[in-house]
Formats: sequence, structure tokens, C-alpha cells
Amino acid sequence: MGQMFEVVNGENVPVQIKGVLKYSTSFILDHHPTAMNLSEFGIENMKGLKFCLLAERNKMETLIHGEMHYERNEDGQSESHPGSVQHMLESLEYLSIYYMEDFQCIWRGADRFGCMSKLKFLPLHACPQLSKIFSLTSLENFINLEEIIVDDCPRVTSLLSHASVKPFM
Repeated sequence: MGQMFEVVNGENVPVQIKGVLKYSTSFILDHHPTAMNLSEFGIENMKGLKFCLLAERNKMETLIHGEMHYERNEDGQSESHPGSVQHMLESLEYLSIYYMEDFQCIWRGADRFGCMSKLKFLPLHACPQLSKIFSLTSLENFINLEEIIVDDCPRVTSLLSHASVKPFM
């Protein structure tokens, strides 16, 4: 059985988190006031992550910024670089997001083949700014999705982003 890593009421993103996440199969991020996306925690170190719970009033706007991944310089400051990681969150089976006031979308940027391809369960609760769940191209990655729950997300009117749907001619 894998290791669980939980960050509650954290500030910033300590460099040590990257090392711990390499060995974690479960990650809980609760009440983090400054994280803007999961990529800040070293997405390249989450290859074995199977369970992820994100909760409670942080400033996170998106789960993954698809064009950036974050590394730390020698001073521990976050630096963003063009992402070359192809299969982000490739082992993730359960992703739960709830009560995220500023959360707008799961993925922002270029879609990557294979990302979250093992995801089975996706409950989304009380995310008032959430408007985009899947784009047409990202939908190809969710081949194992068994259940999606969208509850108290008033801006969601469709599971598929309207901007990604092109008329057939």
C-alpha cells in the first residue's frame, strides 16, 4: 500500500513536498490559501498518485496548467517552464474537488494524450466558478471514467465545453 500525504492550512509550497510526493499514492490539499494550481506542487512527481482530494476555499483556479510545470530554484522560489511532461497524473483514479470558490476548470492549456487516463471517479462539489469540465480533445483521455458528480456548480451547463464543439459540415 502507498503513502498518503496531506497538506492542511499550508502557506506557499515547500521544496520538500516534491520529494514526498514521489512516494505518495494519495494527496490531500485542504485549506491552502495561496496555491493557484496543482502544478505548483511538482506535477512531474505525482506519477504514482492514485487519489487526490482538493478542498476548501483556496485560490486555486485550475487543477493543471497544461503549458507550465513548476520547479524550484536554489532559493526555494517557484519558477515556471514550458511543460514537457507527457503523461501528467497518469495513475490517478479518484479526483475529488469540493468547496473551491475560485476553481474554474480542471485543465488549462494544451491537452496532453494520456493525462488522467486511469481516472474512474470525479466528484465536483460546490465550485461556484467552475464552468468547463472537459474540452473535446481532453475527453479522449477519460476512457476509464465511470462516474462524474457535479453538485452545486451553478456555472456548469454542460460537461463538454461549448467553445470546443465545432459544427459538422
